Amino acid sequence: MTASLADRFVAQLTPAAVEVLGVLCRHAPEVTYEKLQADVQAQLGISRAGSVGSSPRWQVLASGCRETWTTRSNGTGDLRRYRIEPVAAELLLGAVERARAAGLVAGRGSADA
Repeated sequence: MTASLADRFVAQLTPAAVEVLGVLCRHAPEVTYEKLQADVQAQLGISRAGSVGSSPRWQVLASGCRETWTTRSNGTGDLRRYRIEPVAAELLLGAVERARAAGLVAGRGSADA
């Protein structure tokens, strides 16, 4: 991934997808689905668990992260996790900041917030 590719990718996202992407990238290299869901809900002010739906999800996954399933240490089942390479996360966060600075994406503060 390059900065130019990250810029083009972010330019295609909805505002909600940009927020999801920011949360994911700030948790690089890995975040659980539950943590991602909770952080996005808090940042976007969403109260229903199902409100952060699959609409932006495919876009976030297309950015170079991958969804994996790993077994919990207590052996009770699968725990969904999202993984993204730290270098890709930094490039994407930079693209989010540039898009916000240019007024192309309405944001809730900086991508580091």
